[in-house]
Amino acid sequence: MFDLDRWQEIWITITHNKSRSVLTAFGVFWGMLMLVLMVGAGNALSEGISSQIEGFATNSCFFASERTTLPYKGFRKGRRWDMTNSDLPVIREKVKELQYISPVLFAGGNDKNVVRGEKNGSYLVKGCYPEYDLIEKSKMLYGRYVNDIDITEKRKVCVIGERIYEVLFQKGEDPTGKQIRVNGIYFQVIGVARSTSGVSIGANCCIANARIDALPLPFDAVVLGMGDDGHTASFFPGGDHLAEALDLHGRARVLPMHAPGAGEPRITLSLPTLLQTRALYLLVAGEKKRDLLADARLGLDAAQHYPVRAVLTQQRVPVAVYWCP
Repeated sequence: MFDLDRWQEIWITITHNKSRSVLTAFGVFWGMLMLVLMVGAGNALSEGISSQIEGFATNSCFFASERTTLPYKGFRKGRRWDMTNSDLPVIREKVKELQYISPVLFAGGNDKNVVRGEKNGSYLVKGCYPEYDLIEKSKMLYGRYVNDIDITEKRKVCVIGERIYEVLFQKGEDPTGKQIRVNGIYFQVIGVARSTSGVSIGANCCIANARIDALPLPFDAVVLGMGDDGHTASFFPGGDHLAEALDLHGRARVLPMHAPGAGEPRITLSLPTLLQTRALYLLVAGEKKRDLLADARLGLDAAQHYPVRAVLTQQRVPVAVYWCP
């Protein structure tokens, strides 16, 4: 029921306290505006993230072998082990909730590793099973994806990405059945795939490799530090790709690195790449690190295995060491 007296009382109160009324109205307006903006921004962020991972299994997980951290049944701590295809049936049996599983192998994307005739490029190479397409979904532009018969008969076939197709083939050309050389081995192209997701496992190293390849080497200067565990760059003791990263004859420019002391997954330039420089500096701070550096130089006890020793003992580029208290 409309009460005229009540509304008159409200109007008198508002007009007699104009400043308070204006501030109150502004506060209500500002609060509603912030609520609308925050809800809108939250929805936009949610939609943006969803569009990036669309086509990628959101309930997926990826795991890899690393060095052991504890001794086990006579085996020493720090030993290397690898998973093989024979482990797949065991994993399927032990994990009843598992729907799809695919092994994935990565090969370097450097030094123009994909070639067709006079055309070439540096790209990441992944080896996987057909079920991988159910985890990271692709849209086939030409041909088909890898199937079980390819795996059983060990066919040398490959599916290339849209970017590789643009570089190696003419626009509109059907690449299926054509041969390309990947890491020195010829493969038959059976399809061209476009990722439907902004997520790509292992893509970070591929992007980093491409950017390093585009740089005018050598570097003017490379400045390294050193950790309390003897690591430098992201060469961590116990790293899963440490040996490959320190190989002076290795061809990889960028490598992933997982290690107990790293705290999180890393990517790092390899030692041969870092040594492509006109000047190399190692900065060390504190008494503890000064003593650790001395042990690493002499190769005393455990220090002979410190990754920083590989930088100190190489003969390609002189190392200038700077220390401060």
